[in-house]
Amino acid sequence: MTTRRFKAVVDRQAESTGVGIVEYVEGGETIAIHSLYYDKRLSNRDTYLSALKRVEQLTKTDDTAILRTAVMQNKPQWRKDHPNIYGKVERFKPQAFGEPLDLARDAILRGSTIHEQLNEMER
Repeated sequence: MTTRRFKAVVDRQAESTGVGIVEYVEGGETIAIHSLYYDKRLSNRDTYLSALKRVEQLTKTDDTAILRTAVMQNKPQWRKDHPNIYGKVERFKPQAFGEPLDLARDAILRGSTIHEQLNEMER
């Protein structure tokens, strides 16, 4: 069993939503990026659930995950179906959440979703 770490930020526009998710290892090195595009403005709940579902897709059933979010609401009842994912809401700090914010904005500009594994470090 391993613990995986993620950071997520949302950028909502009038007609679209971008969610940026970064997977990182202890020490802060980014090992994967996820830039999710939705062609409508998602609710707070749907935005958070989209991040949870992506993290869940990436983790094995015996893994745990820490999902740090900023500029995104996070209510405990939204995580009830995801017991292995621990959510933490933080104040937006550019040094901590700049990369996922850029990914969220890029998703809207691109109008599409991308996922990229940057480094196959041991998890």
